[in-house]
Amino acid sequence: MRAAVEKKELADSFSVINDFNIPVRFANIGAPQLIDQAKPAFRDADIDYVMDLIHADFLIIHFNFLQEMIQPEGDRNGKGVKKRVSEIASSYPVIVKETGNGFSREDALELKDAGVRAIDVGGA
Repeated sequence: MRAAVEKKELADSFSVINDFNIPVRFANIGAPQLIDQAKPAFRDADIDYVMDLIHADFLIIHFNFLQEMIQPEGDRNGKGVKKRVSEIASSYPVIVKETGNGFSREDALELKDAGVRAIDVGGA
């Protein structure tokens, strides 16, 4: 949904979901976009926008730092992500998702304590 925030003219390509009876809707943003990088961090207004755009029931925050590290234009700063997730989880129903590099037990417990509703580990 990063593209929806950065290019409002793409809203129709995301909001098409509203034409269908979808029982549960998920907005999806990357954890690196929650803190300042080369581009400014997503603000609460940006999260409101994507949630409202598709009438999302949950906000998925995907932790794709490994992917970001190998991309030349990747968002590599991770400092402050857990704090920001905690702030967001106090206002939105958040699910965190790992994307291939896993969460440690300690990280999972910290995320739980931060108020996330679920943790998607995507596999074994």
